[in-house]
Amino acid sequence: MKARSIGYIIVVLFLISCSGGDAFFSDANIYEENNMPLEAIKSYELSFKQNDNVQAHVALKNLAQRYTESELAAVRMAIQGGNYQEAEQRITQLDRFEREYQWLNLGIAPKISQVQSDLDKVWASQLYDKAYKAVIEEQYDDADIYIFQLERKDANYPELSYLKLLRELIPNYNKGEKAFELKLYREAMNYYAQVIALDVDYKNALERFNYCLSQVRFSLSVVLKSNDAIPDPLERAISAEIKQAIIGLNDKSIQLVDRENIDDLLAEQLLGMGAGFQEDLSGQAGELMGAQYVIIGEFVNYKVKSSPERRYERKGYLGPSTNDQKMVYYYYEREDHMEASFRFVMVETATGKVVSADNIPFVQSDKIAYARFNGNAQRLYPGNWRTKLLGSRMDEVYRDQKPALDVLLSSHTTGSSEVGFQETFTELIASRISEMITEFAEER
Repeated sequence: MKARSIGYIIVVLFLISCSGGDAFFSDANIYEENNMPLEAIKSYELSFKQNDNVQAHVALKNLAQRYTESELAAVRMAIQGGNYQEAEQRITQLDRFEREYQWLNLGIAPKISQVQSDLDKVWASQLYDKAYKAVIEEQYDDADIYIFQLERKDANYPELSYLKLLRELIPNYNKGEKAFELKLYREAMNYYAQVIALDVDYKNALERFNYCLSQVRFSLSVVLKSNDAIPDPLERAISAEIKQAIIGLNDKSIQLVDRENIDDLLAEQLLGMGAGFQEDLSGQAGELMGAQYVIIGEFVNYKVKSSPERRYERKGYLGPSTNDQKMVYYYYEREDHMEASFRFVMVETATGKVVSADNIPFVQSDKIAYARFNGNAQRLYPGNWRTKLLGSRMDEVYRDQKPALDVLLSSHTTGSSEVGFQETFTELIASRISEMITEFAEER
């Protein structure tokens, strides 16, 4: 039946076009009679614009108004029925239609904006409900999708920030609860910490965190065994660096007992003790310092030496050509070397049990090389010549070596030096000890 109707329309249009007259207007009437509004609107437009048909303009505006009102009604019905995708598509089409026929002054732009606003509100509300339900039911992948869609739909949705907060709170709290049930207190504490960082009043997260902390917390002190062969500033620097590294762990379960006067007293008692010093110390350390564990460190070896500085005469030219003035400059080199080792043990003060121990070797060399020239160093080129006054076949300018020479001419005459080596070794010791403490804390 539909095919027959379309065939009828085509025949009629053909006959009209053959008979002359305003074919566009006639086409529009036929389209409108057969409920084809967009085709009718386009034909009315052609009739008006190409044939100056005033009647077509009136018909065009009336039909366009009826069409848009019908579409607006369809949008509202789709919203009420929860068919948000359909409503979105119809609004997009309406918006495109309004822009195309803006010259008709249909006045539908505010109505389109209103239905778009209505759609956004109910759609955002639905997305929020779905996201909230997914978070509560721990369907976090689905929740992330709904939250993303909600943010795109309405970035200023009133409960969006709260929803995001729940998305972070609930999974961490639930993981904390599971770890708590299994008495994995450090793991549980880490989850609760993430919760209270977002909302300190969320359920009983703070209470749980404090209980877990009480189960994993331990006190610790650091003592260095004094060694007359080691510079005092180095020993003090290492002690301070180790303590700073422990503080830098920002681990609430580690309580650093830092009492300088007691540290000094114990260091004096350790002076001269042999390999078993940690066992002898544990009872005194526990009594004097009130720490459950003490880290005792000492230098086993410490040697610093520098080779004598050697000077070599080098030849060159005051320019890039062998015709330039021949010059002499000097190349210097020496090497600084440090070799050391540091050992430490971590002792449980109540029992004297060694819970961890390590030896940290350190070997570092620094070759110092530089050049000096008594003249305009910027013009100096390295090269070779036999005599200053006479030219020879040996005369040559090494232009490609000019950049390297410039570096040597601007190099410092001093290298890392003993202080530089000490700083590097101190950082290494502190890093190794802090790593050991972190591993110990996580395994408790």
